[in-house]
Amino acid sequence: MDFPNPNLFAGAKQRCTMTAEGEDRRPWTAPLRDGETASIVGVLADGAVAGNINVKDSNAGQLVIWRKDQATETLPWIPDKYCGSLVGATADMSRYAVLASDNCNDVRGLMRILGVGQSATDVGRLMVFGRGSQKALADRALAKTRGPAEIAAKIAD
Repeated sequence: MDFPNPNLFAGAKQRCTMTAEGEDRRPWTAPLRDGETASIVGVLADGAVAGNINVKDSNAGQLVIWRKDQATETLPWIPDKYCGSLVGATADMSRYAVLASDNCNDVRGLMRILGVGQSATDVGRLMVFGRGSQKALADRALAKTRGPAEIAAKIAD
C-alpha cells in the first residue's frame, strides 16, 4: 500500500531565500516572496548580491540588489516583453548593459543575438541602464546576425 508523502500539505506554497556569505564567512539571507525564484547575477564590490527575480507573467523579471540586513533594491530593467542577460556592469552597478530579445519563447532567440545562430528577421536590443534613471540611458537595435566584434563596436558608439 502506498502512503501519501507526509511532507506535502494542502495549500502549501514554495518559499525560497537567497543565501550569501559575508567577508566574515557568516551566511546571511534575503527572503523571496511566495512562489518567486531567482538567479544570482553577480557579487558587488561591497559584498551585496545582484540577482534576477523571475516574476509571473513577465519575460524580463526584476533586476535587484540584496544587501545584508537591508531591504531589496529594485533596479531599472528591460520591459516585460523582453528576456535578456546582463553583459557588463560597473563594480557598484551604477551602470550596466543588457542584451535583450523579444523572442523569448524560442531558446535560440537570445543565442542569435550573441551571434551563435543566424536570423535575418529577428532584432535584439542593447540597452544601458543607470541606477538613477527609470529609463534606459541607451537603447540600440541590433540585428541578430551580428557577431561579437560588431556588438562591441556598437557598444562603443
